[in-house]
Amino acid sequence: MFRRFFLILACFFLSSLPAWAQKQLVDRVIAVVNDEAITQSEVDFYLRPIYEQLRKQYEGEELIGKLNEVRLKLLNQMIEDRLVFQEAKTRGLTVDETEVEEMLEETKGRFPSENEFENAILSQGITMSDLEESFRRQISIRKLQDMEIRSQVVISPTEIEEYYKSHQSEFAEEESVETLSITIRKSEEASKKGLVDEAARQKIDQIEKRILGGESFEKLAQEFSEDANAKQRGSVGWVKRGVMLPSIDKALFELKEGGISPVLETSLGYHLFKVEEKKVSRIPPLDEVRDKIRTILFHQEAQARFKDWIEELKNRAYISVR
Repeated sequence: MFRRFFLILACFFLSSLPAWAQKQLVDRVIAVVNDEAITQSEVDFYLRPIYEQLRKQYEGEELIGKLNEVRLKLLNQMIEDRLVFQEAKTRGLTVDETEVEEMLEETKGRFPSENEFENAILSQGITMSDLEESFRRQISIRKLQDMEIRSQVVISPTEIEEYYKSHQSEFAEEESVETLSITIRKSEEASKKGLVDEAARQKIDQIEKRILGGESFEKLAQEFSEDANAKQRGSVGWVKRGVMLPSIDKALFELKEGGISPVLETSLGYHLFKVEEKKVSRIPPLDEVRDKIRTILFHQEAQARFKDWIEELKNRAYISVR
């Protein structure tokens, strides 16, 4: 839970300098942005949960290299956020307390209970006022970015059409089937030795008879299936051609919508499948992907505008990295 809490904090307010972080008697300043300092302890606070994730994947020199790479990106993000917040203050942008309350409630909602949320804050030495101040800073940053970046981005119909024509492969839909499954596992011995498990086979045969007799596949999957899909009433979701074992793949794509497969055997056990719906491979028409393309182009344009704008702020600022 604490690792999760750190990640939530980092996501919401990288830009903030909490009061509790300023209480350190001795702390090394590693960057100065105009008249504001960024300290080693502040960077370490946000870096700690990332380090915990990295150490699960890397070790030794590779871990050090990855950590240094992330540290530089994190520091640059913090510098940029300071610049944007300072600009927001200069322009006199205000934050309504209801906005802070909404962000606070959203953060609380990420925890199983309000009590666990409060305990997580207390365990890290963070006060509620620290948290609220951090949210105010983040909201100010977002508002200014909305004014300077997002509100200035306009995507024309021509741009959308041109993107569609030159990127149709991005939207191609592969042949797939929406599938339900029921699995009855073989015994450990039968599975390891590749033997027939008569008891398991009889059980799946009885289930098959009940389905063919008109009983609900979903209900029987939930009641009897011994795979991870049982809780979802047997739902496997959409399956693309070539993903399953060849024997299963062949059976699935030969079925019609609503069709039930024969009992199929694998080393794991015995399986029944039902195809709910089928999709053929195709390239969707422009109208189906217009909104998706608009989002892609909006993001690209906003990123480009932000890059230019933040460089302008940096050129006007005093920035020292030590």
